[in-house]
Amino acid sequence: MVAPFYPDHCETCGRETLFRHDVDPKADVPGGTCDECGTFVRAGPQDGVYWVTFTNMTDLSGEPAAGEYSLTMSGKRDSAAEALETAVRWALDVMRRVGLPPHGLRLDEAELRRDAIVFTDREAWPDFVEAINLSLQQRQVGA
Repeated sequence: MVAPFYPDHCETCGRETLFRHDVDPKADVPGGTCDECGTFVRAGPQDGVYWVTFTNMTDLSGEPAAGEYSLTMSGKRDSAAEALETAVRWALDVMRRVGLPPHGLRLDEAELRRDAIVFTDREAWPDFVEAINLSLQQRQVGA
């Protein structure tokens, strides 16, 4: 399972902190432990967080074969369009420096945009890979 954690305000100790990903052993629920005070906080989707994945794979459950790539970025943005534009600039920079992972592929911007999938954190929750795979299946049917 993928659970995003961002710097956040801990309500227990009042500090800005990162929450480490773990599972509450008593409740078996995903969440995180405050880096400062150790309080367990249940994980859940956050408003205003978007995930952008660039991929030509048909199933993210496996490893990319030769000629396949997958690159994902998430962050707080005001809209899906802003998330996409930010992610495209970042992906172009990654591509310029080392190529798209894991095989160092290089594409033109139009192809990169065509392979983009944008999700809100709520749409990606609780299983990001499952949400992406469903979207990839729908994209194949529509092609």
